[in-house]
Amino acid sequence: MIPSQEGTRRVTVEVIVGALVTAVFVLIFLDIPILVKTILVTFLGIVGVLNFVALTQQTNRLRSRLGQRRRDRLIQKRPDLISEFGSLINKIRRILYERTSGRPSLALDGAQIMEQLTKEGDKTLRLEFTEKLAMANAEYEQIYQSYANHSFRAWKTLEYIEFLRSISSHLNTVAYIFQTVYRQSSRSLMNNAFPEECRIQWESFKDEYNLVLHDWKAFTEKSDQSVGYGTATQAEKAKPIPFQMSN
Repeated sequence: MIPSQEGTRRVTVEVIVGALVTAVFVLIFLDIPILVKTILVTFLGIVGVLNFVALTQQTNRLRSRLGQRRRDRLIQKRPDLISEFGSLINKIRRILYERTSGRPSLALDGAQIMEQLTKEGDKTLRLEFTEKLAMANAEYEQIYQSYANHSFRAWKTLEYIEFLRSISSHLNTVAYIFQTVYRQSSRSLMNNAFPEECRIQWESFKDEYNLVLHDWKAFTEKSDQSVGYGTATQAEKAKPIPFQMSN
């Protein structure tokens, strides 16, 4: 038994050949007015072209290309999302990796807290914090520079989605840096070496970070509703560091 696709292809080839033979016959042998010949040959030519398109699956390919173009243009219809994305990517960079006096950030406050808590004693977790922060910073800078370079050309939907997913994934990674701070805080508390200013400093950073994280989650939900695909993050909020032993 011939598979249906192969059978269809064979029929299509036969139709094309038949149309060509008929067109030649009309032109050479039929003694009819030129206008009628022209109409018949044009009709047979259209039949042949349509069958050729079906044979080579150009219809599906064309439909696929048109669908892809429509998807690519989805984000171009929402310049407000691009603008908000630019604002948030800068906020995330500042709250995590910039070291500006008077402005809370993980790179500034987290590093100072770890330095204070490990001033005397084991510095293993402080080194771990520094290494994790450096790796995360390098990863985010790569994302940020790609975003900056992209601002000179039109956005495509899938490119936009990949950026959002990269940042959402990055925020999951950042949570592992927080874990190092929590562990060191617990150690220092057990050794009765937990300065109050460290708790206040972390609280200030925590509140700022959680606000930015909230804005990012709301933004990805809005993007998903507008262009689809799914970009939400499961990143956890920063937690308070312990300042007293639990009973």
